[in-house]
Amino acid sequence: MEKKTLELSGFIYKEEILETLEDNVIPGTFVMENIDMFPGYHGINFPKIPKPNYIFFITRQNYENEKIRRVTRNVKKYFKHYFRAEPAILRIYNNIYYSIRLKDLGNYDLIKNLQECYMEEGISFSNKKKFKVNSLLKIQKSFSLEILEKGIYKGLGRKGIYYFEIPTFVNWKLFSEIAKNLKNNVSNNNFDLASGGFFRVECLKEVVRVYSEKMELEELLTIRERFLIELKKIIDN
Repeated sequence: MEKKTLELSGFIYKEEILETLEDNVIPGTFVMENIDMFPGYHGINFPKIPKPNYIFFITRQNYENEKIRRVTRNVKKYFKHYFRAEPAILRIYNNIYYSIRLKDLGNYDLIKNLQECYMEEGISFSNKKKFKVNSLLKIQKSFSLEILEKGIYKGLGRKGIYYFEIPTFVNWKLFSEIAKNLKNNVSNNNFDLASGGFFRVECLKEVVRVYSEKMELEELLTIRERFLIELKKIIDN
């Protein structure tokens, strides 16, 4: 049977441990690197991704999504190495930082040169701050998905990424509580959860992102079922 796929845009909320990058950057600029992409997932199957993982260029101002994507398109015309870039907002100690989130950049030595390219296109970077901290991120993304069932999707980029729709928005505090309770009520709790949304023609679809290197559809359905049970408890209260 032919796979049903779709491409759409949206966003993801997630927590990651970030640390200021000290080397291979323009002196005095604020660049961070994540050191734990999927804090809820552990084990021998953790993805082996060559460093650098995800890099964040912290910008001096909040550039519009379209601005960052147009600038990135221009940079790719002359920066000869592959990378992907997405706008991201970081919350650190109740302060908001705006950034360009970079992935698939193959070498630390390329970071400074890539910063210079963005500066040539008019992007200004924030002054350096030194952190190693758990941060809440909002990442503007494009998604390539395979439809597994109605409201359930498999990501076609990184292995082990799945999504399912939920009926209502849940703020991060409540989402974290639901995730904790869910993990205490399933036999295999070795997965990471994040919240997000897909922009569809008819409306915004609230979703949960699940990461696990090895997951069967039956396990994903169980996670969705338990999540909806925990969500209903909160709504009813």
